Amino acid sequence: MKPITSYLDFREYLRDFYIEKKNSTKFSYREFSKAAGFSSPVFIKLVIDGKANLAQSGTTKLCNAMGLKNEERRYFRNLVNFGQAKTIETKISYLEKLKSIQTSVSVDQLSEDQFAYFSKWYHPIIRELVSMVLFDGDYGKLAALVNPPISAKEAQESIELLEKLQLIKKDECGLYTVTSHFLTSEGMENGTLAIRNVQKTMALFAAQAIDTIVPEKRDISGVSISISEKSSLAIHNELQRCRRRIFEIASEDKQCDVVYRVNLHFFPISGTIPLDQRKTGRNYTI
Repeated sequence: MKPITSYLDFREYLRDFYIEKKNSTKFSYREFSKAAGFSSPVFIKLVIDGKANLAQSGTTKLCNAMGLKNEERRYFRNLVNFGQAKTIETKISYLEKLKSIQTSVSVDQLSEDQFAYFSKWYHPIIRELVSMVLFDGDYGKLAALVNPPISAKEAQESIELLEKLQLIKKDECGLYTVTSHFLTSEGMENGTLAIRNVQKTMALFAAQAIDTIVPEKRDISGVSISISEKSSLAIHNELQRCRRRIFEIASEDKQCDVVYRVNLHFFPISGTIPLDQRKTGRNYTI
């Protein structure tokens, strides 16, 4: 069985623990639950299947039943808290605790510095500003250009991180310039925790822009549509093409003077209608 510190899903760890015990001895969910002190013989199976959660007392019982000690015990506790966290911010907090316990824990190939980059909404903004501003080390002025403003300390930390990641560099005149390097988190499951936090923040900024930015300098609109799964995939692909085209337009612009954020939102706002309740018509293929 893999070491516990290679897991980022406590239910998967419980499942693997159970399978290994069952393969080597006559072991059942009933015995597992009894050893942990749970009254229900199927409670652990419900937890593994995602149909029940663990309270703090239940986590302690399982630690005892599995013989976890010291760091393994602490890791499992944080693993449970990570898996059951309700907000992105809390998940990131527990993920960082897991990383601190065992430095060999991989965040889906994201290094600590890369994870830090995706954890703060203003790092990409600072990088874009460096591409336009004659920045020579005045962090206060740089921070004031961000909207909403950040502190001079945050701007300095951002510059230091961007340098470390080789996303910016100093030229021979002592001015910062951007490099051709880019970071992507595509396919990095737990890296997306940080990205989801940034996306959430940017969505809030977009909502605030309705009141704070004049209409001539923003475009915030939406439409509610009824579609099939086939059309959903087609729209998803169209949005990807649109995003790529927007990036191409920005890349070709040689007279940049402001940083914009483009949010593309596309998500369901109803449940799927059962087949026997659907009307036949333009939006459905029966």
